[in-house]
Amino acid sequence: GVADSNSEESQIIQLHDLKPPDINQNPVILDSGSTGFWFSESLEEQFALAWKKLTRTELDVYEERKYTVDELESLPTILIQLSPHDRSKSIDQHQPGLAGHDRLDPVNTKSVVVALSPAHYMRFIKERDTHASQLRFEMPENSKQILGAYLFAGHQIHFDIQNERIGFAESDCDSWSLGNPYFNHTPHEGTDPPPPPRPPTPVHEDALD
Repeated sequence: GVADSNSEESQIIQLHDLKPPDINQNPVILDSGSTGFWFSESLEEQFALAWKKLTRTELDVYEERKYTVDELESLPTILIQLSPHDRSKSIDQHQPGLAGHDRLDPVNTKSVVVALSPAHYMRFIKERDTHASQLRFEMPENSKQILGAYLFAGHQIHFDIQNERIGFAESDCDSWSLGNPYFNHTPHEGTDPPPPPRPPTPVHEDALD
């Protein structure tokens, strides 16, 4: 889904016309070695329509332009909904970070919802004083959908190898003040982003497949 970050009453547009087999036809991986986000081409058309409705602009993930702070903060927050692990289905569906919280999804109430604020998916290019999107709707060479290192900013992510599940929680560390969503990755010269705003939606620890 795509949420309006610039409204007192958040407007959420769900991509209803997408079918799970189409979305999940390519495996999804969390990759700290990549910085951006690569999604299936099947998402692009519906995402672009939602983007235009919220921003009144055409989606151009390759555009590089100057933004004011207010313009950046007004860009939509992207909500990614992930299937819960079977062992996590006893958790209270009203916990923040789950789809049942605020009735985000009344059917799949225990799905995990991870929020990508503009600070997650917009990269600052210092040498030109511009920003560029880190969203891509195309498959890389490994044919996997990738949630990259920018997702890790503001989150604690636990890889439970033994039980084959991944846990998400809102991070306690003040990583945003470092001005570097790469965390322990060394950014290329001229790409250090300025301190971005914190993600607007808390993420409750939960596990998923």
